[in-house]
Amino acid sequence: MPTIDVNSRRHHAFMTSRNIWIVVACCAVSAYAEPTVTSDGTSYEIVDSMLKITVPAGKTNEVADAGLTPLVNNDVTSVEKHGLGSIVINADILDYTGDIHVKEGTWRVVDSKGLGKLSKDSLADDVGKVYVSDGATLESKCSENPKYMGKQIHVSGYGVGGNGALLVSSDVACGSSTWGSNLILEGDTFANSTAAYWCFNTAGSHKDGYITFQGHDFIVSGGTNKNPYVVFSRVNSTDLGRVVLTNNANFRFQGINNLKAVNGVTGTIVVNPGCTISGNGWNGRIEWDVLWNTEKYLLPNPYSTGDDPVTNKCSFHGGLHLNDGLKSTVATGGGLGLFGPVSG
Repeated sequence: MPTIDVNSRRHHAFMTSRNIWIVVACCAVSAYAEPTVTSDGTSYEIVDSMLKITVPAGKTNEVADAGLTPLVNNDVTSVEKHGLGSIVINADILDYTGDIHVKEGTWRVVDSKGLGKLSKDSLADDVGKVYVSDGATLESKCSENPKYMGKQIHVSGYGVGGNGALLVSSDVACGSSTWGSNLILEGDTFANSTAAYWCFNTAGSHKDGYITFQGHDFIVSGGTNKNPYVVFSRVNSTDLGRVVLTNNANFRFQGINNLKAVNGVTGTIVVNPGCTISGNGWNGRIEWDVLWNTEKYLLPNPYSTGDDPVTNKCSFHGGLHLNDGLKSTVATGGGLGLFGPVSG
C-alpha cells in the first residue's frame, strides 16, 4: 500500500478498480482509538474527539511529546485528566487550541508550553480554556517566567489533599507572573505555594488581565519562610468576594487598578497574622475594605500626594478596620496614603 505525506501527516492511498486513488488520513488520534495502558497504569483514550488521560492514585507520569501526540498535533478538541495521580506535561503543546479539564488529581506544567496555545491578548478567545474541578490541582513547577496571557483559568476548591487548587512548587524564582492572567473563581479557591518565590499575578507584562470573583473567596497561602505576593491588575464583575491572605502571603501594589470598586461595589481583603500589604513604588490603590488582623507593618513605601487615581501610590480609599487586640505598625519606611475611614 503506497503511503504519501500531506501537510506533514501520514496518509494511506488505495486504488479502486477504476484506477481512482482514494486518500485516507491516518491521523494521530488512532493511536488511542482503543484505551492504551502504560506500565504504571496510566491510560489514554480518545472519546468523541476528547483525549481522556487517567493516572492512578499514588502515581506520577511524566509525559513527553510522544505521549501527548493528539495534543501536540492539535488533533482533539478537549482533554480530560482523571484519576488521583499526577501527570507532568513535559511536552510542547503550544499548537493545541482546545480546552483542558483537570477533573481529578494534578496537572503539572514544567514550562510555559504545557497549557496549550497562548496569546499576548489577555482577552483572546481562540486559545482554549482551563477548568480545574473542586478537589483537583493545577500545578506550576516552572524554572522560567510562564506568562499564561490570554488563557482563562476556571478554578474552585482546595485541591488535592487540600494543598491548593492552584499550586506553585518551583525550586527557583518563577518571575512575576506565574499564573497571569485571567482567573475565574467557580467557588472558594485556595492558592498555595511551596516555592522560593512566586506570584499569582493577573497583571503580568500586560495590565489588562483580570480576576472574576463571582462572590467567592480567593484564599492565598505563602508557605513557611517564603516570599510570595499577589498582584491583581483588574477586578471583573460586581459580585465580588474576599481576598484572604494566610501564612506569610503579601498583597502587593502594582498598576493603577488594584482592588478598585466595580460600579460602586467593593469586596474585602483579609490580612491574617504573618501577612502584609506592601508597595514598591509602583502606582496602586485599594478601594475595598481591609480587615487588618496582623502585627506586621502596612505599606512600607512612599506614596504620591493628592487624590489622583493615576499618581497615587500605595493608597487606601476604602475602610481600614484594625483588630482591637493587636498592636500594629501602620507604616514604616515612608508615607501612608490613607483616604478612607479607620476603625478598631
